[in-house]
Amino acid sequence: MASEPVPHRPDAEVVPVRATETGTEVELAGAQPPAYLDLTPADAMRRRPIIPVGLRRENLRGTVTQQAGLRWHQTSYTACGPRSTC
Repeated sequence: MASEPVPHRPDAEVVPVRATETGTEVELAGAQPPAYLDLTPADAMRRRPIIPVGLRRENLRGTVTQQAGLRWHQTSYTACGPRSTC
């Protein structure tokens, strides 16, 4: 069968492909453990905050003020231009 020519490509050969047997769960359980294992105790891990520092409640007013000033500067620079006397 491997030497039969394909009708639309006479120089091609048919190559049979067969699936191979994969490991079973029993073989997987007997496999070697991973090379890296994190042995850090669970009580040593600490959670990190999700909300960025600038957006926390105690810092929000300063962040908004800083961003408003930055955007005002960018807008006035763009509107007047670098060499204009606005």
